[in-house]
Amino acid sequence: MKNRNVLQMAAIRTLNLRTILTRAVAVFFVVICVGVPLLAQQPTAIRDRPDHFSRPAIIEFNGPITPAMLRYFQNRVAQAKRYNADLLVIDITSPGGQLDESYQIAEVLRDIDWAYTIAF
Repeated sequence: MKNRNVLQMAAIRTLNLRTILTRAVAVFFVVICVGVPLLAQQPTAIRDRPDHFSRPAIIEFNGPITPAMLRYFQNRVAQAKRYNADLLVIDITSPGGQLDESYQIAEVLRDIDWAYTIAF
């Protein structure tokens, strides 16, 4: 009886190892098929800097990144767009903050196609 349990345990371990290896190969295949073409794409946000700017706007960003700071930033960017700013300077003094809001701020900056942006 003891040998039978040992054989069953060995079969379970083999099955688990086989399942793990199969899933690992599948994940690797997906990463190669999807990830490599994405990495090969050229960034579209980079463009030549104009010789001069006629309507600059400055956004001062002070403090930790929170939902309130995200709303403040979105409002200031919208205000600069209404002002028809062609240069947007973002003065960031922040220790960091919440991850989701940080990503949303990065997306807002990435999606600005109406002005040249500088953040420091």
